[in-house]
Amino acid sequence: MQVEAWLLLPYIDALDQEYLHDVLQVGRWLIPTLERHFEAKKLTPEFLRDWGNFCRAAGALQLVDLSDTNLGRLREAQGGRKNNLDAQRRWFAHYCLQLVKDGQSLISAKKSVEGLIQDIVSGNKDIPDGFDVK
Repeated sequence: MQVEAWLLLPYIDALDQEYLHDVLQVGRWLIPTLERHFEAKKLTPEFLRDWGNFCRAAGALQLVDLSDTNLGRLREAQGGRKNNLDAQRRWFAHYCLQLVKDGQSLISAKKSVEGLIQDIVSGNKDIPDGFDVK
């Protein structure tokens, strides 16, 4: 199945998505030029410029690709919303504790609750009573 490359990268709200798309396009655009440089087997200033620009694009995309987009940490990082953060922590701890009592390890329980949160935010599961998406 063919999928656009930017759909394979995790979405990180804090990053400029247009910039990432542009970086991806620059990398794609440079590939034929670099292939010609490789065939010529000459070290030229143009090759160094093109190779440096390609590495810059690849580095930016690699950073995003290797990012661990932990939804719990994303919510935690939203400073200035202490009351909301406390409610989120209580909600998270409530569900996590239930899973640990049912025999899951703490790490497994955290991953399960993070998956539940992602399902709720994406609309795949209903929001528990007393809570809202925000």
